[in-house]
Amino acid sequence: MKNTKKRFLNTKDFVAHQMKFLVGSLWVRRIFKGHYRKNTPPHPLRKRVSP
Repeated sequence: MKNTKKRFLNTKDFVAHQMKFLVGSLWVRRIFKGHYRKNTPPHPLRKRVSP
């Protein structure tokens, strides 16, 4: 019982970390897209962003 509880807590932390990383990467990608919009065509960037 203790092990499952511990595992659940770890997965919760892991999910939170993944969400933080995902949000951070999206934020960075948005800035990157804004910076390089003039130099590169927006089509491949748009394709990459959509899941």
